Amino acid sequence: MSSTRVRGTLVMLSVAACTLVTVLLQAGQARAGIVVDDFESFTAGQNIHGVNGWSVLSYDDQLAQVDPTDSDNMVLAVYNNLSNIYKGVLVPNSTTKAELFFRFYVPGGKTPDVTIQLTDVVAPSDGSHGCTVFRVASTNLQVHDVGWRDVGSIATGIWYSVTLDISNPADTFEAFIQGGTFTEKTQLGYGSPLDTVFNFRHAAGANDLVNFFIRTNAAHAGDTILVDDVQVTLIPEPSGLMLALIGLAALVGWRRRRLAETP
Repeated sequence: MSSTRVRGTLVMLSVAACTLVTVLLQAGQARAGIVVDDFESFTAGQNIHGVNGWSVLSYDDQLAQVDPTDSDNMVLAVYNNLSNIYKGVLVPNSTTKAELFFRFYVPGGKTPDVTIQLTDVVAPSDGSHGCTVFRVASTNLQVHDVGWRDVGSIATGIWYSVTLDISNPADTFEAFIQGGTFTEKTQLGYGSPLDTVFNFRHAAGANDLVNFFIRTNAAHAGDTILVDDVQVTLIPEPSGLMLALIGLAALVGWRRRRLAETP
């Protein structure tokens, strides 16, 4: 095989490799999480209303406090009933997949009733405005899927991590939890066979999700729940990466065949 052919092969493979690296870098950047808030910039007792993009309707005394399990960590203490707490975060309808991650903690002796979700409403003011609705009702866990569905239970005095896997174009989501008796990340569901894909509660359709939203329900009067480490992750389409891989493999195979056929 001549040196010219070798150089030509190397050039073609180099171009393909650079294309693949570019796709991989773009995918990694697109998947980067958007930290809604970890509350570390607040001081104990500070009201979050009007700070770091937070808005609170109905009651504005939603306060940062020290984590009862870690004196070096700040968290949000969610008080009062019929309060609407939200902060802007964009999940375009064109985004096939997204993840909402947060942690919550129910103090001993408390029986909270809150929903935590993303919403397409610019200024949410009602419990029905949630789209990906996850509810902590005392020690019961629920999702809204054409009505309230029981999907598990928790204990007080323990931090739990929740991940909602969201498909905005399909107007559906799935829920996962870890903590306490959920020693591994566990998918939540209801019924038999287990239903694990839930429908948006509000405004199904081609809408962008524009806010992280906590709603305290009527039964939350006099109660508290702690929330921390809220993050949204946009997950890129795999199609671009797959096409690059397929293209590179096809190019290598074609070049090998050509070289083998050439005397």
